[in-house]
Amino acid sequence: MKDNKKEIRKKYNCNSKQLESFILKIKQDGGRFITISACLQEDKEVNLQYFFEFIGNYVIVETSTKDLSINSIFNFFNDSDIIERQINSLFNVKFIGNPNLEFIF
Repeated sequence: MKDNKKEIRKKYNCNSKQLESFILKIKQDGGRFITISACLQEDKEVNLQYFFEFIGNYVIVETSTKDLSINSIFNFFNDSDIIERQINSLFNVKFIGNPNLEFIF
């Protein structure tokens, strides 16, 4: 019987300026957006983890923002809209380029 368990295949760390090129490459290679997680650090930096499914495995792209702004991935993955809005509402991170960035809480 085949095991359908997905594993983390790749984990990338990048700065916020490199994020778009990472996301574009994942999109071009057929990756599927899953979600974004956010974590506020003691120094007020917000760490972000972007999760994707790619060829049956998970890909995670990690980055952070100290100035509470980062480029949106909405232009690459429209389904990132809701989670970007939630992170904006909870952590006040501005996702530059998201046309619907209104508070939802």
